[in-house]
Amino acid sequence: MERLVYQKSLRKLISLVLMLSIRFVAIAEIAVRDLDGHVAGAEAILVGIVKEGRNGNFILVVETSLKGTAKPNEEIIVDENSGLAWSHFSGVGPTMPTNSADFIRQFRQADWYEKRAVFLGTIKGGKWVSYCYDWSVWTSGASTYRRNDAPNGTLKALSLEALVEVIRSTIADSTPTHQVNMASHEANAEQPPAAPNPMSPVVQPAESMKADEAKRTASAPSEERDSRIPWNIIVIAAMAALGLLGFLLKRRS
Repeated sequence: MERLVYQKSLRKLISLVLMLSIRFVAIAEIAVRDLDGHVAGAEAILVGIVKEGRNGNFILVVETSLKGTAKPNEEIIVDENSGLAWSHFSGVGPTMPTNSADFIRQFRQADWYEKRAVFLGTIKGGKWVSYCYDWSVWTSGASTYRRNDAPNGTLKALSLEALVEVIRSTIADSTPTHQVNMASHEANAEQPPAAPNPMSPVVQPAESMKADEAKRTASAPSEERDSRIPWNIIVIAAMAALGLLGFLLKRRS
């Protein structure tokens, strides 16, 4: 009976170790920001400083606009709808009034408060709305970013200037393709479609086939990288659990 209770306790301990290992892996994955996705999804990307305004409210003062229509020295209001402060600090919860003590405390304790940072989001009615809460406030050297064409797929500890240059290049890489597609679309819209010849077989152009093949080839590494599982951490956790099991059995014998 005592041995059965001992075995159950040991199984629970091993399960706990494995669960904590998996959670650690999940947290490690979350700590990597998707630079390409954020830059593509945010309507406005600004370099600026959040500070207290003249009326006691918080404002984002624009230094440089990397994307969008904001102007230098423009002041954008930051309030409870900006997604940068919540009712509990460790995660996203209900919003609270901008003038509440907890809201003010969270802002003043943030590592980006009154410091130059990159802000990704949008401007609605003169107010800032973050793209993904304070996850979309990027400071100098503080984060790891996932980028498809970077070595090992990530960029780490970038200075603010280097981060700004990466964002500029990401925007520039996506802009020409968009402009070419729009021009092609407008040109096609102006020309009436040619009448199809029922006797001619439909053949896909070689250029189109090559482009499709290139897209499939380019997307394969990205999908493989996103779906990979960090087995090395899981294996280490399992070995630690087995070592603990052996130690306990040795002590019992």
